Amino acid sequence: MKIGIPVLNEKGLDSTLSEHFGRTPFYIFVAIEDNKIEKYELVRNPFEQHGPGQIPVWVKENGIDTMIVKGIGSRAISFFSNLGIKVVKATGDNAKVCVEDYLSGKTDDTDPGCNHNHSHEHHHGSEDECKKQYGVVALTLKDKSLDAPIDERFARGKYICIINAENGAINFLENNPEEEHGVGPKLIGFLSNKNVNTIIAKSLGQNATTAANESGIKTFEAIDGTGTENLQKLWNGELRTL
Repeated sequence: MKIGIPVLNEKGLDSTLSEHFGRTPFYIFVAIEDNKIEKYELVRNPFEQHGPGQIPVWVKENGIDTMIVKGIGSRAISFFSNLGIKVVKATGDNAKVCVEDYLSGKTDDTDPGCNHNHSHEHHHGSEDECKKQYGVVALTLKDKSLDAPIDERFARGKYICIINAENGAINFLENNPEEEHGVGPKLIGFLSNKNVNTIIAKSLGQNATTAANESGIKTFEAIDGTGTENLQKLWNGELRTL
């Protein structure tokens, strides 16, 4: 058996799991013999920009038969399934814990495409707890209202809205980027200084994605709609990770 895991850093089996399956900077491939870790290899993600199915095919070419992930879209799961690769939801925050839990049968049976660790039947009774796990949330809007449409130009969105998911506080900031280049990573740095834990965006550039990963900020793919609609989707666990 050979297991693949997307990770954020180069710390071997202690590497931190990535929230972003496709845009992770590294993968760790773990060979299993007699239900024990025999060896591992940490490799850089060769696809900075990837097309549908590219990463699953590459993973298959590397002999992987099981993927352990924190978050993944249903389309990617389908690609893996068609290649005979099993997708399992991660149970820990580093590669070693996830592999050991998997080998001992301590798997998370929830949908790997879901970002929550509870059943949907239980979800509605614990929405406040779901909100808290996202901490401080940021998104860019076309007007100074949560009822305004999400701005698809994340770093150049007209207004930055910052929501404290725990106490409900909302703050709007006007966004006037003057630079032609590098505004994405600069905005990520600004949001990190504002203690933002979660970003909702239509898309992020590669440099902004890297900056978010390095800052420990989770990023989720926005839907076409208002800020309010996107937040509700986030609370319900219905937004995919970027």
